[in-house]
Amino acid sequence: MRDFPAMEPNLDDLFRPKRFRLQPVIVILLLCVLGIWMLWPSSHPHRTPRPAPPPKKTVTSPLYVTVVPEEESGWCCVAGKVSAASRAACKGTFFAKEEEAQKVCGK
Repeated sequence: MRDFPAMEPNLDDLFRPKRFRLQPVIVILLLCVLGIWMLWPSSHPHRTPRPAPPPKKTVTSPLYVTVVPEEESGWCCVAGKVSAASRAACKGTFFAKEEEAQKVCGK
């Protein structure tokens, strides 16, 4: 089994004065100066934004609805017999009026 060093902090290292490094200080100062320069108000007035153009009117196409005509009912003459039927269901000659169907079919 390996022996690992104790994970306790060494307090002597925490309070021992360290060597002063100049590079991190310069970077931090430059970042602070850059931030102040970016936030400093400009001597040039800001341009006022142009108003937005009015929205374009879109042309909407009309709503198309397929209208199915009501099934026409009437009279059908098949093989000499007259019966009530719709135009689609009639397998013979279709008539709108019963009298006409009787007259033509009864011959």
